[in-house]
Amino acid sequence: MVVFHWLSQCVSLVPEIRCCCLRTMAAPTRAAGAPSAEPPLVVSDDRLRKIEANLVDVGDRAVWRVSSAKHGNGVVQLRDGNPNTFWQSDGVQPHMVEVTFQRLTAMVCIAIRLNFAGDESYTPRRLNVRVGTHPGDMAEVAAAELESPNGWLLLYLAPEAEASVDGTPGAVFGTVLQLNVVENHQNGRDTHVRGIKVYSFLPQPVYSTALFESFTMLR
Repeated sequence: MVVFHWLSQCVSLVPEIRCCCLRTMAAPTRAAGAPSAEPPLVVSDDRLRKIEANLVDVGDRAVWRVSSAKHGNGVVQLRDGNPNTFWQSDGVQPHMVEVTFQRLTAMVCIAIRLNFAGDESYTPRRLNVRVGTHPGDMAEVAAAELESPNGWLLLYLAPEAEASVDGTPGAVFGTVLQLNVVENHQNGRDTHVRGIKVYSFLPQPVYSTALFESFTMLR
């Protein structure tokens, strides 16, 4: 009789346990890698240089490809560091820049140089960034809707929840990054982008303490 009474109590608790589980599952959660809803951040050259004190541009470690380009306005002009040169697309939207790394890479943020004052209808208005390892697993990690930008558009790629306690930004890991220009200002067809930088963490020393570091030098 004691065993039967205990079993009957367990059976009576099943509906409550089931309801509790359903409430937990129904709680809204932010998907990992979901684009941030914060307004886009456009910074000056000076502000970008301060950011570069803690990050490194890893674009030179990758292979760059664009969906289309006008002759003389391709990847070379996109990456030459000159604000007066630019990549100009020459095809239908969306226009794409694809950056492919040979190995899995931590990507913290991407900086995109735009100049509405000089480019007007060629300036991107809506764009997004996708990261993955191959065409089948690409996921959108950042998006922005712009209004007459002049400067470096800075897009952090990891959700805020992945940032550390001390405020260090998180990173997404992948071998392929795609920048997609979905729409231009004033319904322009082709686009101008005057520079792109992909940032990762600064390389860390192999030894983390001063004692270990002292043994790396010949005496």
